[in-house]
Amino acid sequence: MQDFKNLVAKYADSSETASFNNLVRTAQRSINEPIFARYLDELQGKIFNILWRQDWFIVDSFKYRIKNPNDYFDSRRFAELKSRGLTCLANNNIDELRTIIFELVKITKSGADSDTQSIVNIIRG
Repeated sequence: MQDFKNLVAKYADSSETASFNNLVRTAQRSINEPIFARYLDELQGKIFNILWRQDWFIVDSFKYRIKNPNDYFDSRRFAELKSRGLTCLANNNIDELRTIIFELVKITKSGADSDTQSIVNIIRG
């Protein structure tokens, strides 16, 4: 809730903010139930969807992901995607950079980094 309020809400439209707040209340009511974890995942997804529209987030996400080449099981593919991504940065081609990030995620080693931790590191970076 604090991350949303302090870091994400300024990028959300009024319906996204209302939806997030409603889901928070629902999650709070189910805190001792098995479904609680699903609500937390949904909240994280809402935060991600809001941030994914922000060009700065895409740029920071790419830069964060290329810091650790050992996080990828295909070093040749990683080098290719990194090079393409750097070209996209130079040309301000954010839409293509989004695609490259998806490709990087596909070759990330299992457990190399959790999506939640990545988002928090990128926002606070």
